[in-house]
Amino acid sequence: MKIVLNVLFLTFGFFCTAFSDDFLISVELSDQKTLQKWIELGLTANEFVGDRAFLITDVITVEKIKTSGFVYFVVDENPSNKIYSLVSPQWISDLSGVKIVYTDSVLAITDITSKGDDYLSVLRIPNRLFNREQIPVRFWERLLINTVYMNNIEWEPYVQSLVDEVNSDSITSYIQRLQDFYCRFSFTDSSYAASQWLKERFEGWGYQTEFDSFYEVKAAAERNVVATFPGSQAPEKQMIICGHFDATSNTATFAPGADDNASGTAAALEAARIFAGINSDYTLKFIAWAAEEDGCLGSYHYAGNAYSESADIAAVLNYDMIGFRDDEYLDNYIQSMDKTSEWLSNLYSDVSSMYVPSLINFEVPPMGGSDWISFASRGYSSIGMMEANQTQFNPNYHSTTDLLSTLDSTLYTTIIKSGVSVLAVLSVYPAKVENVAVLVTGSDSSVVVQWDKSPEMDVDGYKIYIGDSSISYQDAFVITGAGITSDTLLGLSPGIEYFLAVTALDNTGRESYCADEINFVSNSTPLAPQNVTALPIKDCIQISWRPNLEIDLSGYRVFRGVNQDTLLDSINVTILTDTCFTDSFLQGENRYYYAVKAYDLQGNAGPLSAIAYGRPLTLDQGILIVDETHYGGSGFPTDSTVDEFYRGILQGYRITEFDYSAIGEGPLFADLAPYSTVVWHSEDLDSFYADETSEQLFRYLQGGGNLWAIGWKTASDFSGLTEYPIVIPMGNIVRDYMRVDTADLSGPEDSLQGVVGNFSFPDLLVDESKIPYQAWGNCLRYVESYSYVGGINVYNIDLSNNMSPFEGGVCAVLRMAGQGKSVIFGFPLYFMNSGQARAAAQRVMTLFGEVVFVEENPVFSPVPSDIVLSASAFIFTNNVLFSFDIPRDCRVSMKIYDSSGRLVKVLLNRDFTSGCYEAEWNKTDLKDRIIAPGAYFCRLSAGDENVSIKITLTE
Repeated sequence: MKIVLNVLFLTFGFFCTAFSDDFLISVELSDQKTLQKWIELGLTANEFVGDRAFLITDVITVEKIKTSGFVYFVVDENPSNKIYSLVSPQWISDLSGVKIVYTDSVLAITDITSKGDDYLSVLRIPNRLFNREQIPVRFWERLLINTVYMNNIEWEPYVQSLVDEVNSDSITSYIQRLQDFYCRFSFTDSSYAASQWLKERFEGWGYQTEFDSFYEVKAAAERNVVATFPGSQAPEKQMIICGHFDATSNTATFAPGADDNASGTAAALEAARIFAGINSDYTLKFIAWAAEEDGCLGSYHYAGNAYSESADIAAVLNYDMIGFRDDEYLDNYIQSMDKTSEWLSNLYSDVSSMYVPSLINFEVPPMGGSDWISFASRGYSSIGMMEANQTQFNPNYHSTTDLLSTLDSTLYTTIIKSGVSVLAVLSVYPAKVENVAVLVTGSDSSVVVQWDKSPEMDVDGYKIYIGDSSISYQDAFVITGAGITSDTLLGLSPGIEYFLAVTALDNTGRESYCADEINFVSNSTPLAPQNVTALPIKDCIQISWRPNLEIDLSGYRVFRGVNQDTLLDSINVTILTDTCFTDSFLQGENRYYYAVKAYDLQGNAGPLSAIAYGRPLTLDQGILIVDETHYGGSGFPTDSTVDEFYRGILQGYRITEFDYSAIGEGPLFADLAPYSTVVWHSEDLDSFYADETSEQLFRYLQGGGNLWAIGWKTASDFSGLTEYPIVIPMGNIVRDYMRVDTADLSGPEDSLQGVVGNFSFPDLLVDESKIPYQAWGNCLRYVESYSYVGGINVYNIDLSNNMSPFEGGVCAVLRMAGQGKSVIFGFPLYFMNSGQARAAAQRVMTLFGEVVFVEENPVFSPVPSDIVLSASAFIFTNNVLFSFDIPRDCRVSMKIYDSSGRLVKVLLNRDFTSGCYEAEWNKTDLKDRIIAPGAYFCRLSAGDENVSIKITLTE
């Protein structure tokens, strides 16, 4: 069992120093408008507690948050290599030798790096590790919906009869049996035996029971135990009561885990015994989680699958440590993460007090920990129950003395009774009404309310609540008839903000326990269209938006600006009745800006929508270089140095640069769409962003664009997966478009001296002068090794330590099939020999169909060729070094011309076999005289094919 308490409040500012590469920050998201802006900007976090987001991020995102006007502060610097734990400040005195990063009256964040994460398991205080995963999108979307508790539950003898069936002896026997397994460490035979016993127990009560297996990289399989009773009226909606059955202790052999967490598992078992065979409107699930003590692995796996399948989980009640009594009171913590679960916490407290009045409940806002947070962090309404430690935390926590004899049967029986009462209410009361919407009628004194028909057969009407403040409704109207799903509200005051909720009523008089609250303003003119997007398509841009809900809506006009966001006249001649418009015959070099305005039948226009930016998919603007590099310190190259390097190896091509650190965010599909090739590189060892743009890159590659991905930990950067070895799943851009299915990372002892080329790619040697750390010697470290399916191996690893398992591994893969081509390099190109890197770039660009762009002398404008030619005049010599790749045996000539087309020098004129070669020019003419600075051209002829490049010589 792990737990974290409450929220931070602080308002001091932030100064971004040059000494920190990443930060732990907190951002205040206290209202719907701020939260909406957070979502629109594509921001997320690692933790969200109350109304604050906590995230580990880089200076680019911090600057984005700052310039967007969010209230934030820095909690700590350089968090990437630190281990944080979250504890209640009341237990700080129990910590020894631990740095307190932040504390206030309700929360402490501690840095336990020096102690290690195992330190938490031996602490005798509530705690948990700081979450390193990003909170998924659904969570933020759910936060925008204000679900309110309707406070309309009445006492019923039926519910009380179920509560009275809770039997202390039964519960005690479950705890004793689980304790008797002696050791319930995850991934052990004893844990497997415990899960088998749980399955048989559920099956004995008649439940459909199954193992929900999952795998953990460091061990074998584990399994949750899931018992299901299908609902009679709305089986797609699920109610879950649960607790984890694994245990841990301060020894390697004995983990009785009576309180943590046989007691919580007993709550799910006793509820299952009581509800066996009892009719429920909704599907009931009784679940025993595995591997909670290893980081909530079981519940995280289950909740992740539920999230990906869009499962309709209405409520989760999780129990963890409910048997240790520290004083004379029977009390219980109700833990919740944020307002998404606030209604459920309120309901639990209200119902529990009604049916189990001896129990004192503390709604602790906001808390986190144990398996319930796996669901809460995905936007599901989920709460956790735990013994309320008012005077001391259980001293037997995570030890061999966590025995049944140390628990209080009255406490755990009383808490389980409260859970049964709440589950009973959830199983028979109408669920909330879905998809409530308010439609403007064209009058400023009336609106139409619409909602989805309830799927429950015993619902025979609805109730509409309305008022001028949240959760405080002055009026209510009953709508009779299960099939009626709309109503017109009259007599509204113009310009006043109203708050509205709709509940369902069944034929026994029960009413929905919660409702999604809607706020609106009565208005006579149309509202501004929402969610306007400008999607690049072939030579066009498709503008779309969400339909307006006004009843008297006539249609829309689309307004456009070119290369500026100042909009001109509308571009559609007639009013549009559709919510999609295609702007055609557009130019790739231009940027386009769009907004939409709605009109009613009287010709009244609403305000303009937010502006959407787009560019057409033309693939005719050459190469876009996307630069992630920004570190520039401790031996690493500066951003400008890396920029110069890539300009050099792509000299002669038509290039445009996109600097991630300068712009503060990644490119959109619209930024990529005009370019035939994207070269995406990062020369930093850490701090990656490509995964944030994976959806944009997917669209770009599907549209026929080419991608060259280069850098340290490239597969990790683009996939978003960080734990090596990485197994890339289907649906990930690295698997689908780069053809890499697994990636591993060479270690600190593996010394890369070069890579060996295949498929006519030149060998690359590490440039010793560029190595960032002296301790690395003359070699490079941390290179990715790939296995691949459907790609082409273009580079193999060459280490100085030949006995390494990474020696000879594949470190670059080419994908030629399909619409867009791609190459992934698992090493940073900057640290390689510049001339050879230029040759590699030439090879990639040739395969991508890119050609050298020569303006001064059109005589030498090249045609697509299998020959790869590169020039380098910036490596340790006064000579110009040319590299070229001949795909077949032929006669080769290499000649130098000046800008007027006059022959200056003949470097080669002989037969060559296929392969990679080099030639040097000492900057002399046909008479061996040193030539003057200026522009020159090298023309390479191989058989009947010719290529040329421009060289600019300086003093």
